Amino acid sequence: MKSVRYVAIVAVGGGANLWGALTAGVVLNFLSLRGYFGTYDDAVFGAVLILMMLFAPNGIVAKRKKG
Repeated sequence: MKSVRYVAIVAVGGGANLWGALTAGVVLNFLSLRGYFGTYDDAVFGAVLILMMLFAPNGIVAKRKKG
């Protein structure tokens, strides 16, 4: 399940954007370590991964193409 977490972090931040991946990693790990997700921790990371792949495949902080 650790690999799902890592992929979810990269998917949220955007694979080509270092700052996006770092920000997503800090935020998701902070929420996970604080116990916000409880026993559904793995399910939440899986759902985040699926939602990001559907709605924002380049990540939330993806670089926008001009033109």
